[in-house]
Amino acid sequence: MYKLQDYDASLADSVVGIAVKYDGFSGVIAPTNNAGAHWGPIYRNIPDGNNGREWTNNFLAQYPSDANNYAFNLCDKYAFADGRTNGYLGSNSEWKLLVARKDVLDFAMTAIGGDAFSETSWVAGESSANASDYGSYLTWSTGSFANQSKTARNYASRTLIELPEGLEW
Repeated sequence: MYKLQDYDASLADSVVGIAVKYDGFSGVIAPTNNAGAHWGPIYRNIPDGNNGREWTNNFLAQYPSDANNYAFNLCDKYAFADGRTNGYLGSNSEWKLLVARKDVLDFAMTAIGGDAFSETSWVAGESSANASDYGSYLTWSTGSFANQSKTARNYASRTLIELPEGLEW
């Protein structure tokens, strides 16, 4: 892991993502977007969770045969540069914390040669009273969350993963 001030482009191949510890969130943000995909299967209630990890695990456990082409599965299967998989689709509450620091995150992502944050990205979380039909998405530039039919749009998603054990700040 490198502090931003110690990083230079020659280290790009060893970068796993952007490590963030901020206001109760700690994790690593993947440097690239997942391909566009649907949020989840329409007419399926996604089990609730307190955070994106729980949502992703609940979705994959309840709908394993449906999972292949949805944002939850893409995040779970994302391969970080250090070989780790088992990422997750961040929740509304996790991304609300992160989007509050979007200027710093955009700068850091650009500095490591990562993809710009997608203008519109899927996030985990109940988004409406009719959760069987809708998924929640984030508009990065405004930091606002809204609903969209789970299968109406192929939005990108960004994988999060827990910080490695024993990481010192």
